[in-house]
This record gives sequence, C-alpha cells and structure tokens, in this order.
Amino acid sequence: MKFHPVISIFLGVNVSVVLYFIAVIVFGVIGWIGAFQAIQGASWFGTFLLIIAYMLGGFIATYFAKENKLKYALYEGIFILFIFSILTVPNSSLDATTLILSVFSYSILLLLLAVMGGMFGQIINEKFNGFSSILAVIAGSIIGYSCVVLLTLFTGHAIDSYSLGVINIVVGVISFVLGGFLSTFLAKEKKIQNGIYTGLIILAIIIIIGLIQMLANHWQVYIHMIGFAIYVISAVIGAYIGLKTAKNQKRNT
Repeated sequence: MKFHPVISIFLGVNVSVVLYFIAVIVFGVIGWIGAFQAIQGASWFGTFLLIIAYMLGGFIATYFAKENKLKYALYEGIFILFIFSILTVPNSSLDATTLILSVFSYSILLLLLAVMGGMFGQIINEKFNGFSSILAVIAGSIIGYSCVVLLTLFTGHAIDSYSLGVINIVVGVISFVLGGFLSTFLAKEKKIQNGIYTGLIILAIIIIIGLIQMLANHWQVYIHMIGFAIYVISAVIGAYIGLKTAKNQKRNT
C-alpha cells in the first residue's frame, strides 16, 4: 500500500515519536548525541530503540510513499528534529557552548539515521540496483559508528579508551567490519576502497567527538582548527580550479 508523501512522512514521524518516548520513559535514555561520555550508564537497549526510532521513521517515509525517494526520509528527519528541539532545548540545563555542540552533533546523526532508514526503504523496492559510492560509504559509516556506541554500552568497553583489552578490540573489529561490509554491499560498484573510506570516517567521527568534549570551553582552539580547515579547503578549491583550467586548455587545443 502506497500513500501520498505527506501521509508517509506523517506516519514516519508518529512511529519515531512513539518509540522515542518509550526509550526515554521506559529505559531512561536522555538522547543519543553520539558521545560515549554523554551516555555512560544509559541502557544499551534503550539507545538501540532510539536508533531504530530514527531509522524506522525514515524507512516508513520513503517505503510507503508512491515514489521511493530519499528526500522524504530527510524531510521526516527534519520534522522530528524540529519537534525534539522544541521539547528539549528550552528546558535544557546545559551551558550555551555544550548545548550548541550537543544539538549540532545530535542533529547530524539524527538526520543521517533517518536517511539511512530511507535507504533501506529503497532497498526493499524491486527496482533497487545499488546506491552511489558516497551514499554507501555514509550508510556504512553511520551503521558502523552506531554499532560502536551500542557495543560500548553493552560491554562497558570503549574502543577510544587507553586499554587494548580483548573486548575493546572485538568491539572495534565487529563495528568496522559491519561498516565496511555495508559500504561495499550497498554500492552499485563494489570497490574495496569503500571499506577503507568507511573505516577512516568512523575513526574521524570518534576523534572529532572526543575533541569536542575535551575542548568544549576552549573556543580559541576551535578558531585555530576552523582556520586550518579553511586552508585545507582552499587548497582543494585551488586544485579543482587547476583541474578545470587544464581540461579547458585541452579542449581549446
């Protein structure tokens, strides 16, 4: 049964909200912002339910629409984000800096999980023949990182700790293998490079979140980091301009 996109998005939002409140009220989860320290002591099943809530909403918004488009999952995620922001931000006791960083990381992960759910909605469609490498890598990275969070809560051993115990290594290996598998399996072109990119992205997420937590009250450091990022991006832009210029010269000759 297929519906108008507005109806499918509405259904997705309702399912996400119901599961969200079950996770919060029954299991005491205050929200998954993607930071180990912020969710220490949280129920691993409640966190799992929270992740499923976001993904299932995106899945419903895409799968039950007359046209299976990922943008419907994105719209559903934006709507959910708007609702949760109204419910939580005004009553937050966090300082302004921590609140901004938390909302930012939470928003990105929520929207990506919703889109991931939409991708699963497209996979079930008989016409599905794979995603672009970029989407496949993003999907693998989000699922891999979600696995890191869940296994960390379940075992109490984080891969970003200073311990190299067997359980820490197993948590990391399982998460990265799952992410690498999905990044290749979901892609139109099956390339092992997708797994490499996925592993690097998962590591980057873990490192960035750790830096955000350590430097939450040190804005000067962030200013320098932003400056360095701008320089790197400028170099990429310069390379792109050089590439375009070289191609135009070849065409003219």
